[in-house]
Amino acid sequence: MLGQKTAAQALAPEALRGILDAKCCELLRRPTMGINLSAASVDGASLFLPVLQEKLEELAPKLQEEGFVEKFQFMNLAREVDRDPADAPEMCKRYLKQVKRLVRDHGEWHG
Repeated sequence: MLGQKTAAQALAPEALRGILDAKCCELLRRPTMGINLSAASVDGASLFLPVLQEKLEELAPKLQEEGFVEKFQFMNLAREVDRDPADAPEMCKRYLKQVKRLVRDHGEWHG
């Protein structure tokens, strides 16, 4: 989604087709679950589109900081990154710390 200017562009069919390809293991191994998960993600995003749009613009600089996404990519098994299983406990700790910080700094509810 970072490559898109707006949340609407990120949810456009062309953008989604770029994500839902042969590299998506859920679509290959469990097609119905892959479709279900992608539908749930898009449905959830569409419910929060106004807030998502605002947050994407606010968070984009942080997401592009050096090393910020490293821990998220490590924990996302669909990403093809170098992983050493011995690093998992430390990366998990860093991941949860970053999520906690994001929720603290940007997680207000707009209900």
